[in-house]
Amino acid sequence: MFGSRAQTCVPIPKLINYQTAILDVSKHIRAATNVKGEKPIESAPTLDLMQEITDLDTQLASMQHHFGVVFLTGASGFVGTQILRELLERPGVKKVIVNVRASSNDNGRQRIISAARSARWWHSTLAAKLEIWTGDLAKSLLGLSSAKWQELSTVDAIIHNGASVQWNADYQTLKAANVKSTFDILKNITGAVSPPRFVYVSGVHDFEGELDDSTTAMKLKGLDGYSQTKFVSELMVRNFAQRATSLAQRNHISIVKPGLIIGTTREGVANTTDFLWRYVAGAINVGAYPVPDKNDWLTVAHADFVANSTINALVNTPNNSNYTLDITGGIYMQRFWDIINKIMGHQLRPITSYEWAGLIQKDMEKKTEAHPLGR
Repeated sequence: MFGSRAQTCVPIPKLINYQTAILDVSKHIRAATNVKGEKPIESAPTLDLMQEITDLDTQLASMQHHFGVVFLTGASGFVGTQILRELLERPGVKKVIVNVRASSNDNGRQRIISAARSARWWHSTLAAKLEIWTGDLAKSLLGLSSAKWQELSTVDAIIHNGASVQWNADYQTLKAANVKSTFDILKNITGAVSPPRFVYVSGVHDFEGELDDSTTAMKLKGLDGYSQTKFVSELMVRNFAQRATSLAQRNHISIVKPGLIIGTTREGVANTTDFLWRYVAGAINVGAYPVPDKNDWLTVAHADFVANSTINALVNTPNNSNYTLDITGGIYMQRFWDIINKIMGHQLRPITSYEWAGLIQKDMEKKTEAHPLGR
């Protein structure tokens, strides 16, 4: 304390405050000794150190999450439109270039905006950050012109979410769109002077337990071509990352593996053609559901959560050797069916999986392609 001879008590912080002048010191002393008519000087605003840290940290975080120009495939799809939404709404994104199959840029823009409106999120203020490149994932170099292909090597980030989803098609039919497109993008990254950050959105069939790549490949042999192509692409990206010549390049490559995907938490718009809801529709048709085992788990996430995880992977590379972020959240299957019953207002009968498969088979034979599980 200051002024011990005069028996005054003036706190040191008041004396050393950067706003305190010589005249203020004498006023502090007179106020402290109760000089008649002397009003106390107002104290400087209280310093909130935690708020100070928060303010500075927020500024740094916005700089770290500056994505610049982002190239996105599959932006008209159920998840892709949510990834586009998150990108356009983030201040750290300068521009989003969307690769879309269309006859012209105008038609491509209409297609992307139409998908956004169907998902109930589009507003015109976002249009300025959106750029359309017409192309085709099934064609060489994504169907881009030579000039656009060269320009692709200068973007700051690439999110490869696009794929041809045809459950009844074989590997060779889907290879161009689902495998060659990934190969071409990785080839472009290899030749870039400053390699962009890259995220690949996978969709490989998730088998129970930890399996090595060879075992997974064997199990996929008899399954659909879509799962096979996504498996090949995923391993190609992982191997590419492991061979990367620099730590910086390795840290800029990620794989995001969501399970099944449902509508956003905000709008709740469902993808009714997705397998999960076709599966539910099949159960409703026969008035029954297969009784799951006690620990059967449905890996499922909201589309906006998957979109956020995908974009965050551009900065936060998963901390493991295979560069993969598995989205494993979900719900127990019995709980899922309980919710379906509650929403419907009447009970689906619980029966064995064997009985249920028999009912579904008969229903499919009757309705053929019109059956929800026959598409």
